[in-house]
Amino acid sequence: MIEKTKDMEQYYYSDFAEISYDASYGYISYIWKTPPTPDEFKLGCEKLLLAIQHFKCGKAMVDTRQMGAIQNEVLEWMTSDWMVRAAANGYESVAVIVPTDIFASLAVNDIIDRVNDRVVHHNFDDKEAALNWIKKQ
Repeated sequence: MIEKTKDMEQYYYSDFAEISYDASYGYISYIWKTPPTPDEFKLGCEKLLLAIQHFKCGKAMVDTRQMGAIQNEVLEWMTSDWMVRAAANGYESVAVIVPTDIFASLAVNDIIDRVNDRVVHHNFDDKEAALNWIKKQ
């Protein structure tokens, strides 16, 4: 789990995902805890969008190590619908902690390839490097 500062405020918590805001460094932490169903994936994305709006924060660190593979139609929804709305609400940079599972990693890379022109992003193998990068954005 990503180390939390004293200024970390939990925004959303479920069996499959956790979203928090770090006021010290001004970023949203999004942790996928288990592979989501398509409906859970969409719900998690919508909760992230609400957090972006609520905290007026366009920076996120997303831990996808437990996310698993995502269906193509859900990826299409994310990139053609959700990402447009997120970018319009200030979503601008994301540090992605990538999974070691090859299929999940391919899904994450597919998302990143599709949103390449909308957000600044960087992939990381570990949380400390991701955290250090997003703090500087």
